Amino acid sequence: MAVITEEMTDKRITRRDMLPMSFLKMSSYTGSKQNLRYKLEKTEVEIAADLGEQADKTDGSDQTSENADEAKSEPVTKTVLRVYHWTGAFCFDATPKEEITVHDVEFSDEGIDEAIAYLNEVLEKL
Repeated sequence: MAVITEEMTDKRITRRDMLPMSFLKMSSYTGSKQNLRYKLEKTEVEIAADLGEQADKTDGSDQTSENADEAKSEPVTKTVLRVYHWTGAFCFDATPKEEITVHDVEFSDEGIDEAIAYLNEVLEKL
């Protein structure tokens, strides 16, 4: 017979509610607390390249503008932990995309902690 502990009935999302970083590197994770549904997944996002930094890397020859053009053509990406959240009884795939909110955090253990804090803020507002 399963024993229900006080932590299981807590109204906040805790680190125990999440799977470790090693799992999130390979697969997405979904969960829920009260009426809040959430999904976490590793995602690559494009970020704006710092052209000033690119100019510092050149040798000052006529190839500077050529290198800047090459830098513009190659997208710079960053790995983030994408946090989706929505309310209701439906799963992620059955929920209309306009009802899902997206929030990105750093893809790290600290990012998981930040995602938990963010989800708890959302949960308090429900």
